Amino acid sequence: MFQRIKISSLDDYFLNLSQRSGNNVFFYSINSYSKEIWDFLCRYYDEVRKNGVVIDGRIPNVDQNQLSYYYEMMGEDFNMNSQFIMTSLQKWLPRMNVIQRKEISNAMYDVLSELVAKGKNINIVKNAYIKFMCWLYYRFESLVARLGEESLPKILCNGIGSHYELMILSVLSRAGCDIVLVQNSRNGGFEPDSTEVDIWTGNGTEFPEDFSIRKLQQAVAEKINTANICGKKPSLNIITNTWTNGDGLNDVLITADQRGNTSENIYNIFYQLNGVYSRADYVNELISFRNSINNQKRNLII
Repeated sequence: MFQRIKISSLDDYFLNLSQRSGNNVFFYSINSYSKEIWDFLCRYYDEVRKNGVVIDGRIPNVDQNQLSYYYEMMGEDFNMNSQFIMTSLQKWLPRMNVIQRKEISNAMYDVLSELVAKGKNINIVKNAYIKFMCWLYYRFESLVARLGEESLPKILCNGIGSHYELMILSVLSRAGCDIVLVQNSRNGGFEPDSTEVDIWTGNGTEFPEDFSIRKLQQAVAEKINTANICGKKPSLNIITNTWTNGDGLNDVLITADQRGNTSENIYNIFYQLNGVYSRADYVNELISFRNSINNQKRNLII
């Protein structure tokens, strides 16, 4: 199973699996707001929409139709062991591979065992198991099929409604999902403590009254639209003319490796020539210049 560890900065959430110190995931509740938090949530939402699940408010409870379908497919049997859970997952969620089923079954067994340790009877444990299975099928089926990938699947929750919802999130965390839970005084619901999730407070204030998943969607959509219209921000810096010696066409003949030594920069020239040094030599100078450019196998617009 994956281990929940603490982050050194919010950017840790965007590390791929191979960039982490082991099979580690992050599960944080964010309880304060700042520009840094807003920028992080926008970036995190963008990742979630490509490889995860957004939960806005509580996870819908399992309805009678969903229960009926579960019992039709799986029957009423329940055994409190990980092998039973793994065998059931093979039938219930056939898209999962063996490793993914093993991660989910071990994680679910651990979480259900915590209920047993708290003195809950077998009927309560069975009901929790069926609830988890239905949530996995109806809410997280696409996500669990991506467990174990280099880019870890992610969940963004704007509040949760009950301890059972926290438990299924704990199952998914232990199976290999990163999770961010936004908690503020307006989204209500269940308030987890630091034994269940890590708390990120930062140096922020209360979340704005108009904060919502919808606002995150709009902010990310605007950024994507801007990038589509204007193009992506260049990854290289264009350095025009500042590196030159003021020597006219001779500056153009300076090769790229002699113009600067910073790999992130492109050193180019944009010259307008007003007049010539000598009318008699002008044409010959241009011919010599053009030959030099051709010898360097470079492109030039005059």
